[in-house]
Amino acid sequence: MDKEGEELTRTTVLSTQYLRTSVEYISSSMSAMVPQEIFDLCIDWLEASHESSLPTLKTCTLICSSWLPRARYHIFRRLSVDFRFRFRETLPELINQLRTEIFANPSIVPYVRVLSLQLQYSLGHQTGSESPYEILSDIPFTHLQQLHINFACSLLTKDYPWRLSRLLRLLKNNPYLEHLSLRNFAIDAQSMHELLRTLATYSPCMKTLALDDIRSFRWSKTENAWPTPPRPISLERLLVFDGPDFDLMSFVFRHGFFDWNALKTLALVGSFNEAGVKALVESECGRNTSFLTLDLRNLRSENLLEAILGNFTQLHKLQLLPPSVDNHGILSYTLEQLGRQPSFEQLASLYISNPILVFPLDTQLVELTKAMPSLRHVSFNFGSWLQENAIDPADMKSRLPLTGRTGVLDSQPDVDTLT
Repeated sequence: MDKEGEELTRTTVLSTQYLRTSVEYISSSMSAMVPQEIFDLCIDWLEASHESSLPTLKTCTLICSSWLPRARYHIFRRLSVDFRFRFRETLPELINQLRTEIFANPSIVPYVRVLSLQLQYSLGHQTGSESPYEILSDIPFTHLQQLHINFACSLLTKDYPWRLSRLLRLLKNNPYLEHLSLRNFAIDAQSMHELLRTLATYSPCMKTLALDDIRSFRWSKTENAWPTPPRPISLERLLVFDGPDFDLMSFVFRHGFFDWNALKTLALVGSFNEAGVKALVESECGRNTSFLTLDLRNLRSENLLEAILGNFTQLHKLQLLPPSVDNHGILSYTLEQLGRQPSFEQLASLYISNPILVFPLDTQLVELTKAMPSLRHVSFNFGSWLQENAIDPADMKSRLPLTGRTGVLDSQPDVDTLT
């Protein structure tokens, strides 16, 4: 190498060292002068203002130590574990990978706030005695704010007590939990009582509870002997999905676990029976509820419908889930009741999910808007039906010409799914 080349190389090395030293000095000086809250706010802004913020956040972790904690918080804040589509590794390999790369990683564990577990798996993918439920015993997180678990198959197996105990321990270890969603699981009544009692004792921040698609519910005759909850849970949002021939709705509204004064959003989905509706009415749940989702698909009793609607006097939003074929005319009867009862004078938004049932009710919808001057939005959650029939949501006015002239039709509804 000639002298000119050597000089250029030496200059480049010195420049690189100078730049590295300058960055370290500036970073340390900024850390000393600027409060950590300012760094955190800058990272928050970067995360919120960029659609693909992950590469930016990863870069921030390399700048200086003051940028590292908040950047890691946003990178690892949400963790989703899904066993359904992993076919390269065996189930034991997947579980071991979770344990070693995530659960034992101090750079991840302190920052996880939202955890989603999809525990469905293929029996053909299972090579040993382990199942995805094994990870319930290993979860190290203690600052979760949201927990979503899709059990996918029944908890009522030979190791049911072990699985339930691990779930309860996970709840006890997360006192900041605000949102809990349990889906596709089976549990006996005494265990459900223990689960809700655990929430009442160890989850003072709980705001949302979704009990979604309870497949099996075994009842005990010793309910009166169960201990009472230490304090009612002040829920703001509740989803109760009651399976056929079960009595979850009656259980939830009968045992005094909840302070219904704080409940703003309620979704009642699945089957209804007299015991469940009676428990709902006697609990006085709904007096302060502003948004109700009501499943009409298995509600064929006009008396039960009237009893349910009579419990909600402060509704601003109502979402109706009618059956695909309404042989009993339950949707039409519901709209009729809404127009008759003065308790719905504050209702501003109505959502209906079945378009086929709505089209013949154009005249009735117009009459409803006349009876309810507060009604400003009528929306239809058609989902894939619109795509399959090549219909633009904005074209719904042509399908409902009379209602369309009232100006209440809304083609882009904002509906709370509670999951």
